Amino acid sequence: MNPSSILWTVIELSATLFEILLILTLLSHWFGRRFANPLYYAGVAAAMTGIVYLLNILAAPALMTVGIVFALSLLVSLTVYNGKLRQSLLLLLIYNILWGGSEFGVLIGLSQVLGSPENFALPTMQRLVGLVSTKLVLFILIRLLIRFRQRNVSRLSWPYYLALLAFPGASVFTIISLDLMWQKRQQSINVQPFAAAAVIALLFANLLVYYLFDRLQLESEERARLQLFERQIELEKKSLNRAERQHTELRRLAHDLNKIITPISVYARQGNIEQIEESLATIRHSIAENAASIHSGNAFLDALLAERMALALQQNTNIRTQIALDPGELPIPAEDFCVMLGNALDNAIEACARLPESKVRQIHLMIRQEKGMLQLMVKNPLPEPLIILGEEYLSSKRNHNRRGIGIDSMRRIVKRYRGSIDIDTNADQFTLTMILPI
Repeated sequence: MNPSSILWTVIELSATLFEILLILTLLSHWFGRRFANPLYYAGVAAAMTGIVYLLNILAAPALMTVGIVFALSLLVSLTVYNGKLRQSLLLLLIYNILWGGSEFGVLIGLSQVLGSPENFALPTMQRLVGLVSTKLVLFILIRLLIRFRQRNVSRLSWPYYLALLAFPGASVFTIISLDLMWQKRQQSINVQPFAAAAVIALLFANLLVYYLFDRLQLESEERARLQLFERQIELEKKSLNRAERQHTELRRLAHDLNKIITPISVYARQGNIEQIEESLATIRHSIAENAASIHSGNAFLDALLAERMALALQQNTNIRTQIALDPGELPIPAEDFCVMLGNALDNAIEACARLPESKVRQIHLMIRQEKGMLQLMVKNPLPEPLIILGEEYLSSKRNHNRRGIGIDSMRRIVKRYRGSIDIDTNADQFTLTMILPI
């Protein structure tokens, strides 16, 4: 076996191993590993690579090879991963569609630049360019699919994807340029190994760039989670302080009740109904102040509502709540729920603060989880008519030349969950309703 044959054997094995690793990575992210020992999965990757390479040596029909790989992947998903039959079939079908699309789409595109598609089946530079290009495209598609799976924790913007696509695009352009240069210097047999080495180096450079981008993204997500945890800790501290104040207030109330009960007995013997009613009103007011806390079944929501209710009370605004949530975790990530509810209540509190003192300052909040839907409604009085430009509601504050940032933030979150947002301004009332499928 000559050096050229050995080189192509290594290249073909590497390409096959790369595809197998992509399949296993997809299964791992989607279903999770069944065993902790990584040697199991290394053995699975090696065995599948060997079987596929053997099929290629035996010149098995392409359809037969694809079917065997599909069956092996399904078996692996059900044995060493936590995959279910129906989910595994669907996921592997999606993978094969992406694989076939990347293979045929990229090769057809490259054939317009590098010549006939038949050249990509021969051990030539065109074949190497095709292998690297198709694997890079498949890698990008699989990463996007994994990101879609992680959409609840990953908020990637379009500049991120442009940055990821720019480097592979430049690499493919460089590969094509190397191939064209090699074709013009066919008399120099020493050019091909250097060109092949350059192509392989570019492939590893691309993988390194993706790894670095992923690490940066993970660090960004971790920072966001830490900020959320810090926010939750701050809210929990406020909740604990509020509970301590309520406990102190209850002790004071019990002490005061002992003092009030005695005069009430005297007033009763004297038949002084007016004084009795005044004393009872004092008791009712004290009880109402201490019963104002929220107990929704979720500590984060309770703390958030308690903070906003305390802010509203400082401005003589009352918040009436109607909450029907399943106990435990919130139906959507806490950071999204906090942005939606926090902005909605902040806008309502600010609107009530601009009302004249003679007006009733009251906010109605309704949160309901029912039949796979989350509904959040906030209703508050309007201090002045809203400024409407097209379908946008402008801020009615002093900087009213800009759109309300809070509403824009809520729109983006609702759109991300494919929900709906409705704003009604009838009868001097502002009603904001958000409905999200969960």
